Parts: sequence; structure tokens; C-alpha cells
Amino acid sequence: MSLSPKDDPRTWLVPGPRAVARPPFQARLLYYDITKSQFALLRAMREHARIDEGELCDASPKTLGEISGLSRKHIYNLIHGWTRNGRYTPGFLELKVLERKRKAKRGPLPAQRDQTNRTAAYLFHEWALRLKPELLKRLEAGVQQRLPMEAGLPKVFRQPLPKSDQSCGNGCRNPRSFR
Repeated sequence: MSLSPKDDPRTWLVPGPRAVARPPFQARLLYYDITKSQFALLRAMREHARIDEGELCDASPKTLGEISGLSRKHIYNLIHGWTRNGRYTPGFLELKVLERKRKAKRGPLPAQRDQTNRTAAYLFHEWALRLKPELLKRLEAGVQQRLPMEAGLPKVFRQPLPKSDQSCGNGCRNPRSFR
């Protein structure tokens, strides 16, 4: 038995009449190969704007930090990438998960910042996220895994349900039988 089209992540992005009902955004993120921090950032962006439906997310790093519980520097690093111990990790911009539609702008003086402050705006692309390797193996096999109960449990251990007039199902007796 193969997965239904709703449960198959490869069908979520198919445009046109073949499109199927998709699970919620938070449930779809569980299928993608992202870290916990990236998951928290994308959920925070979804809380601020409906990024999965094409809206621009123009929240400041401070706002995203309050929602996700991440620091402003960590949010900047997740979006733009960072180097640590000689190893470079690309950010969402390089991976094409986010596309910058508007650059951030600050006023020249603190007194004028209120009038000219503007945060950066990002557009989210779900198609750029990669599926988890374990999930891809299961999808390529085309077979849904069986539960242990169905696979190898002998019929001897399968007990019939008790009758409703003698017990309540968990071993206790019916109080009417004690009269």
C-alpha cells in the first residue's frame, strides 16, 4: 500500500487541478531536513505573516526573537549564513528558502529613525526545502510500513473483547453483578 496523495510531500507543491489538500504548515515542516533553530524561525515567521500563502514577512529580528525564543544574532545568522571554526553554513537566502524583497533601512540619526525605519521583507519558498533522507527512502520504496501488531503477533495473544454486561473492559467487574 502506498501513501495517500495528502501524505506524500512530493504532491504538496503540484500546481493545477491535481493539487491535493495539504496538511497545515507546521505539520509540513516536520518532513523537511531543517534544524530546530530553523524550525523555530520559520514558525515565528508564520506567526507574524502567512508566509506559506505568499505573504511577505517584514518582522524585525527583535520581534522574531520574541516569538521564537532565539537571539537576534542567531536569527541573522540563520537568514544570512555564518562561518564557525572554518566551516561555512549557508543561510536561508543562499539556499533560496527566503528571497529578500526589500532591504532594511535606518534613519541617519536616532531622532529621525522613527520616520525612516523600515525592516527587511522576505518571501518564503517552500519548494527550496529538502525532504529528510529517511523519508525519501520510504517514499522511493513505495511501501507503507506495517505496524508490529499486524506484522508478527500470533493469533493466540489476540483476546476477544469482554461482554459489556460482565466487565467494563479493564478488568473491573460490573457493580450490578455484586447485588
